[in-house]
Amino acid sequence: MKNAALYLLFFTIASITLAQSDPCSFIDVNKYSMRKPIPYPYVRDADVMFSKRVWRTVMVDEKMNLLFKYATGTSKIGEHISLIDALLCGISRGFITAYDASVDDGFSKAMSKEEVQRKLNGHLDTIKIPTLDSNRIKDTVVFKGKLNMNDIIMYRIKEDWYFDKHTGEMNVRILGICPVVMVRDEYGNLAEGYQPLFWIYFPAARNLLANVDAFNNHNNDERKSWDDILIKRLFSSYIYKTSNVMDKSISDNVPGMNQLLESQKVKDDLRNLEHDMWEY
Repeated sequence: MKNAALYLLFFTIASITLAQSDPCSFIDVNKYSMRKPIPYPYVRDADVMFSKRVWRTVMVDEKMNLLFKYATGTSKIGEHISLIDALLCGISRGFITAYDASVDDGFSKAMSKEEVQRKLNGHLDTIKIPTLDSNRIKDTVVFKGKLNMNDIIMYRIKEDWYFDKHTGEMNVRILGICPVVMVRDEYGNLAEGYQPLFWIYFPAARNLLANVDAFNNHNNDERKSWDDILIKRLFSSYIYKTSNVMDKSISDNVPGMNQLLESQKVKDDLRNLEHDMWEY
């Protein structure tokens, strides 16, 4: 009975904590469908002469990407919402679906709201602690794995680059976004490695992101949504993987700092390909 009461108490605290940290608290969900994202131009399959799938990383601590980290809540210059709050709000309200990143990045296994909440708020666990007055061991119920939003240090973006011979341009379509956090052990201490939270299918999230404003570092009077930021490529990133027969990342084949050189080489190859398609 005592353990059951402790579990009930902890679940109550968890519910209160979740309510107080509602990601939709800064977002007017009633205006969700007021603004529509700019539609993509129509592309015929027969006009696509070249395509390449690319995975890239957006580090939130880079100067150009600080809006991914700090743009949360309201300020004197207007409302601006962080990307993670926008995604979590969409998941909690059922506007978008989260996909399990531990399975693959192909959006194959959808996650329920409860599974996402478990990743964010942790889980209850029972640990055995020896008492000081005797050799007796008592059970203690604790929370483990609660996510600290400051632990989100990067976003992974999956996209397709293609050359449209009708317009003579190299274009890109974002397919998915994945927030990535630093790994912590059961005691809350930082451990080695990173852990992806979930994948979001970007085309299905555009309606939501078009109605959520991001911070515009260049002009406070110009309104930019998160859809604008991502579609217009207003971020800094590096490529960590391209489509290949072994399905390996650049880090699997190239050691150390040479990974950045290889990433830049992939960028240059995509850019030069567009010029090479033209005849002068």
